[in-house]
Amino acid sequence: MPKKKMAWEKREEEKNQKQKEEEERRQKEYMEQMALRHQALLLMRTSGGLLGKRKAPHLPRTRLSNALQTGTVMSFRGKFGFIKPEVPVEHALAGKHDGNLYVSFTDVIAGYRDEIGHVYLSVGSRCQFFVYSDDDGIGAEECIDLDWLRDTSAEIERQRKEEEEEQQRQQEQARQMQQAQLAAQIQAQQQARASQLQELQAQMQAAAAMRAQQQQAAAMMQSVAQQPHLAMEQHLQQQSQLLMDPQVMEPQGGDPHAVEVQSAEQQNMQAQLMQMIQQAQMMQQAPGLE
Repeated sequence: MPKKKMAWEKREEEKNQKQKEEEERRQKEYMEQMALRHQALLLMRTSGGLLGKRKAPHLPRTRLSNALQTGTVMSFRGKFGFIKPEVPVEHALAGKHDGNLYVSFTDVIAGYRDEIGHVYLSVGSRCQFFVYSDDDGIGAEECIDLDWLRDTSAEIERQRKEEEEEQQRQQEQARQMQQAQLAAQIQAQQQARASQLQELQAQMQAAAAMRAQQQQAAAMMQSVAQQPHLAMEQHLQQQSQLLMDPQVMEPQGGDPHAVEVQSAEQQNMQAQLMQMIQQAQMMQQAPGLE
């Protein structure tokens, strides 16, 4: 069976767990504070540029802790002011200004600017700083106005959104212009294809008309070539019909000998006419007349 833990062991474990959680909380808080400071410095560079080289303090300083502190600005008169820390500082000189920390404008690294460009702390605003001590007492250095950081961050965010919206608007305009150009190109291509199709159809119609004219001309030539032979054939057939008519060849006076002579002549002429009709038909069917 597993050994049961004693009460003091449980208390020790709980204590260690709480210390670990407290250390993690402090580490997280420190990282958040450092992120704020980094953001503040970036915003100072964006809003008006970083401050120039700072003057060295006239008295030697000793930083009491590397932990960042927060407080409220109680007063600020031009070049200096006082901050009330949220956590009272334990120091022999802490009561010199009723527990407030002295701050010089040269120790403000991020905050509002006055008309001539000096950075100051706004009265009533929360600030972040390190605590130091010198022969005159205790003070705050590397101060950041958290209210300024909040307002400036909001302004920077608003400007960023406006820039993003403007960029999106320009991208949308570029996209619409590109689509319009593409549509114009497609329309131009369609018009070109339609024009080519119309030209091809016109060429086909012209070719068909030319073929029709050629066929018509060939038919006319064939008709012209056939007309003399047709006329001759018709004339011969008419003559043959006349010869076959007894009234046309009947002799005057009713002489029987004359009738026999005329009959023989009629038969001879009919034979000649039939031969001429056959020749005309053969000439009509000749290859050169097709």
